[in-house]
Amino acid sequence: MKVLFLLNKLDSSRLTTMHLVFPQSSPPFNSTKILKLNKETPFTVKGTIIFAIVHVYSSNSLLNRFMFVPKFNVDHRVQHLTYNISVKGINNNPIVLVSQPIGDLKVVQSDLENYITKQYNLIESLSPESEIIRRKHSLFWELDLNNSTFKIPYVTLAMKGNKLLQNVTLQKGIPTMRNFFVKELYAFMERDGKTATDFTSQSYKAHGDSTHKHAIYITIAKFFSQLIHKNVTYKTDYNATGKMDYVGMNLINDQLIADCEDQATAAYNIIRLFRTIFPRSPLTPSLTLPFHFSAWLNTADVAIFQGSVEPHKGQPQINHIWCALLPQDCPFVFVEATAEAADISKYKTLIHAWMYKSAPTPELFDLFFINPHNNTYGLPIADLVYEKNAYQVFQAWGRNMMDQAYMKNIMFASNIATETFSIFDKVV
Repeated sequence: MKVLFLLNKLDSSRLTTMHLVFPQSSPPFNSTKILKLNKETPFTVKGTIIFAIVHVYSSNSLLNRFMFVPKFNVDHRVQHLTYNISVKGINNNPIVLVSQPIGDLKVVQSDLENYITKQYNLIESLSPESEIIRRKHSLFWELDLNNSTFKIPYVTLAMKGNKLLQNVTLQKGIPTMRNFFVKELYAFMERDGKTATDFTSQSYKAHGDSTHKHAIYITIAKFFSQLIHKNVTYKTDYNATGKMDYVGMNLINDQLIADCEDQATAAYNIIRLFRTIFPRSPLTPSLTLPFHFSAWLNTADVAIFQGSVEPHKGQPQINHIWCALLPQDCPFVFVEATAEAADISKYKTLIHAWMYKSAPTPELFDLFFINPHNNTYGLPIADLVYEKNAYQVFQAWGRNMMDQAYMKNIMFASNIATETFSIFDKVV
């Protein structure tokens, strides 16, 4: 159903934004843009469950984020704010739009909590390969919903970029995106003291040579590390939002702010986007630089990793989330968006990994790493970054916790777009 949303009122004592989400719908129909006061927002409504998500800001940080079931065509007060959103059809006739009752979501919430509990129980039943990692797990994050909490599994991070990918096929922005990447690639090569010809020559020779191939992937990972690091400022969740665990980027004073999981997710999404707008082509000497990058990216998986790292030599290990490129016949490489490149010596153990693969058939992976020889959990990073058979080790240790019985509600949670912007809103 095609409609026009009009935000007639948004009374709040703080800077406040609001957008609508439709979690039963696939991207790009799962969320509106931020609603602008007195400006119509065209949208195609699919599904019967509607949420509004509100962000409340101070001058330099996020004060609050919450989700609720909105009412339309009337003034309505929720927490600190009063709002009014009218809905019309494309012929300007008023439309009565009512979200499905909140009580119907109890089943979804219960199902997701059961999924999380199932993972927790497995973890508790096993021993870690080292006591250092026993409490270093990222299983879920919480979203405030009508004075309660909605627990969302971390595997949904692998789906957050799908709206950006879907919009590529629906919008005419591909030339702009390509131009941006080309400009950034050549600037990166200049900073790195290389020419495009240096890279493409090495790339063309890398087939059948795992050493050259690994060097190619290191360069690609370094490029994306620097790209995200330059455009997304790292802050801990607590410093940016006052919360100990918060998922979602924030746009404050025209600056994107994120913790490690959101920087890793941004890198994961940008890499998937790059592969989409520069389609895979056979490597030839005449192929241009971005298509060389894409050719190698399309022969590797990309995933979000969670595990333990040692921030500085001799310091206690901490929980961390980062992005990884997974070639099938050379060591893995890491995209570290909190820095300009990954320092491999800091990474110690891989515990969880999340990724979405659209081909040959769509599949969501929620991997937990268990030693097949002694049934302890935690995969030493050295087995992935120094060994040619890293992919085989990754597959042998990774147990996919994704149960198809939960898939419908996992997708529902994945479609709750907590923010409407992405890194591309800033850089393009």
